[in-house]
Amino acid sequence: MSIRIAFFDLDWTLYDHGNHHYVPSGLKAIKKMKKRGVKAVLTTARPFDSLRKFGALNLGFEWDGFITCSGGASFADGKYLHKALISDCNCRAFLSQCLQLDLAVELVGPEERKLLTPENQFTDEYYKAFRDEVSPRGVYEGDEVVSFLLFAPERYDAIFEKAFPQLKFIRFFSCAVDVMQDAHEKGVDIDLMLKHFGYHKDEAIGFGDDLPDISMAEHVGHFVCMGNGKNELKAVSEFVTDPIDKDGLIKGLKHYGLA
Repeated sequence: MSIRIAFFDLDWTLYDHGNHHYVPSGLKAIKKMKKRGVKAVLTTARPFDSLRKFGALNLGFEWDGFITCSGGASFADGKYLHKALISDCNCRAFLSQCLQLDLAVELVGPEERKLLTPENQFTDEYYKAFRDEVSPRGVYEGDEVVSFLLFAPERYDAIFEKAFPQLKFIRFFSCAVDVMQDAHEKGVDIDLMLKHFGYHKDEAIGFGDDLPDISMAEHVGHFVCMGNGKNELKAVSEFVTDPIDKDGLIKGLKHYGLA
């Protein structure tokens, strides 16, 4: 089967954090690929609001779909295919604990984010490291919540895991933890996206660099790991291209005749 849809991770796949830019050759290649009728889906750990602020919606072409929060939500053709939401009772209990411990927390909804507490040293450290804008202040009002971003050092992990066995806590930074009700996996939403467009797994290709992308590799027929990617991902990839700063993305697309 020919490849009809491609799934792209963002950080260190499209965006080179070492040189602080989206790699022009990769964007040009995706634009060319789309003109040939192959769909492109942005598949990232970032929430949708972060994509707007990070410039991912203004790259010179239109995405055909989005998988955000590592599979917490997916969207295509004007509708949501999936939203993994945290229940209201779990939201209120978790936020109460954060307030008692005087910890900062951000609410992540399907489209918007809001900081529920004042900024502190941990929020400052996080936003600086991820080159993200500080979310506007707000309050929880029974919103749809895909996840919470908890700004806390590792010493708080055991406290929250013991208090909330019904929630998942995924630490990805020294002072940042993703909090969700059900584990998010990019591969689950890739299946939903393929079903929505009527494509088979063998007609899909994925590009990524990090451990969450392993589920991408398992749910597409072809997978390319960036040369700067983790060894665990390289081990399950069909092809390993050059690093992002050596035009690895366009080289990976050319390997499959897509650019």
